[in-house]
Amino acid sequence: MSNKNSTHNQNIIKDPNVHLVYADKGDMQFLNVYGKAKISTDKFIIDALYSKADSMWFEGKDDPNITAIGITPKEAYYWDPKNNKLVTLVKLGVSALSGEAPDTMDYGKLKL
Repeated sequence: MSNKNSTHNQNIIKDPNVHLVYADKGDMQFLNVYGKAKISTDKFIIDALYSKADSMWFEGKDDPNITAIGITPKEAYYWDPKNNKLVTLVKLGVSALSGEAPDTMDYGKLKL
């Protein structure tokens, strides 16, 4: 959800290309998504996404300034530990001492 006059919306109007980064630092998992953003005023979409928390920013689902931002992903890449967190941290420590690159992460491009 976003205000039609927000900086987010103005930036999307100028350039709809986006880079989204998701991180679960605790489990050392990361996801990068590249795509195109689109601003929507579709009442069906707004109704489906609207929550009580949005009432802090908008005067209900029918607020004339409410929009939804949708993303169409084009590419996505992931990084995920091969081992549990403790083993990964130990491998990183050994690598720092030895100067050799650690083999700790699975990574790749996701099919979309």
